[in-house]
Amino acid sequence: MIGDFQLHRTVLRRYYKHKEILTDTYFIEISNRFKKYYVDNDYSKATINHYVKQSARFMDYLSSQKVKGCKEINLTLINDYIKTLAGYTYKTVEQNICSMRAFFRFLLDTGEIQTDFASKTPMVQARKQTRIPSVWTQEELKKLIAAIDRGNPKGKRDYAIILMA
Repeated sequence: MIGDFQLHRTVLRRYYKHKEILTDTYFIEISNRFKKYYVDNDYSKATINHYVKQSARFMDYLSSQKVKGCKEINLTLINDYIKTLAGYTYKTVEQNICSMRAFFRFLLDTGEIQTDFASKTPMVQARKQTRIPSVWTQEELKKLIAAIDRGNPKGKRDYAIILMA
C-alpha cells in the first residue's frame, strides 16, 4: 500500500469489501446514467455489470485524485490510472481498458467530455491461447507420470490431472 501511494499518490483499493465503490454523488449519478445508456443500447447484463464495475473503479481513482467532474479528465490521469493496473494479468488489464473505452464513448456521446479519449486509450491484446511455460524437462515429466500409482481412484485422478497439465 505504501508503494502504491508513493507511485500513484493514492491508496488503491485492490479489494472491495462492500458493493458501493463510489461515494461521490456526482460520480454515482454518472455511473447510473452510464448503466442506463448501455441498457438502452441492449448490451448484455454481464457486459453492463462489468463496464459499470470497472468504470466505478476508475471514477473512484478520479475521486482520490481530487477530480470533481468528468471535464477534468485528461490523458495524464488516464495513463496514471492504467499504471495502477500493473501486476494484474493481461486479460484483467485488457478488460479494464475495454470498460474504460466504453465509459469514454458514453461520456463523449452524452457531452460530458469533448475529447475522444476512447480512441486515445491504448488497447492491450490478451492472447486466448497463452500457455504457462513448462519448467520441467520431458524426462522429468516421464518420471513423474511413471511414479503415479494408477491402481486406486486417487492415483487415477492424479494421473489425469498431470496429463492435462
